[in-house]
Amino acid sequence: MADSSANATAFGRPSCKKGAAGNPQSRLVVLIACGSRRIISAVFGTYRTGERALAERLLTALHGGMLLLADRGFFSYRLWCATRTTGAHLLWRVQADLHLPVQQVLPDGSFLSRLTDPADSTRQAKKRARRRQAGKAQPAPLAPRGPVVRVVEAAITVRTDDGATRTGHYRLVTTLLDPQTAPAAELAATYAKRWASETGFREIKTYLRGTGRALRAADPEVARQELWAYLIVYQVIRHIICLTALRGENLEPARISFTAARDAVQDSIATTSRHADTHAEQIYRDLSQRLITKHVTCRTCPRMAKRPLFHFPSRQASTALASQNATYQLSFAIPNTTDAEAQQRGELPAHPSLEDEPRAA
Repeated sequence: MADSSANATAFGRPSCKKGAAGNPQSRLVVLIACGSRRIISAVFGTYRTGERALAERLLTALHGGMLLLADRGFFSYRLWCATRTTGAHLLWRVQADLHLPVQQVLPDGSFLSRLTDPADSTRQAKKRARRRQAGKAQPAPLAPRGPVVRVVEAAITVRTDDGATRTGHYRLVTTLLDPQTAPAAELAATYAKRWASETGFREIKTYLRGTGRALRAADPEVARQELWAYLIVYQVIRHIICLTALRGENLEPARISFTAARDAVQDSIATTSRHADTHAEQIYRDLSQRLITKHVTCRTCPRMAKRPLFHFPSRQASTALASQNATYQLSFAIPNTTDAEAQQRGELPAHPSLEDEPRAA
């Protein structure tokens, strides 16, 4: 945002070691379609407003038939339960230390579990503390009473052409409980598509707005209008890309350059002919001839900073390749024990598909 006292009061500033940052900032949370990267819904608020609080305002855009992917920073018991009521299925990454007791191991290596309500954990901890102070025996462990989830624990090993190897561990929870309908390998591969949203954010902040540029409006209300204008222009460009892909044969929107579409839209402002449909067809033909190279192998590109002021390595001082081909190996962490007593107590059915779970229409 523009550096003005009104914007600072309305949106707030991030803090740093030397005080407050130079410009006020607004926090934006966007619901993006992974395939087309079109915006489904968007909300923004002050810098101090958390992403989870803003995400709750996006729930009205969800409905049955959707599969919502989310990073581990969005997970909370409250937000998960609220999102389930929309009818959309969920596939979220969660923190590694989240308590997920194994209650039934499935054939594909995933397992069923129940989420624990933090309020129940707090009450149980206070109860244990009171009984410990009174010298009484500790109460029996409280069985989780939250919604049933399916957990996929996977390790992804990346090997590059130079022989380097690194492994990342992912813990996913989903409402898709049937391993025959959604195998664990497909769920892990599907979650990787979440990075398409990161590409959309880069297109909005870097390719559309420009690097190092702040919004011009010094008034908070005008700044909000300017931010909405950026999102509208981004949506228009994405719509043109999707229309171009529909005119091609097996053409994916990801192969059409966003910057080429942006430049074509910018040029059309001054050169639009009297017949808008004819000029639009010219744009579609031009974009279809300037496709991004479709890579047949996986690639990796380490995160580096242009200036060595951050904790990332400096790109200028590095002699490593900017990007190189990589191979990926996926392995699942299968639990060694099962909780058969949970089924005997009636906490879980023998089959993973539960009647009380929301289903996509």
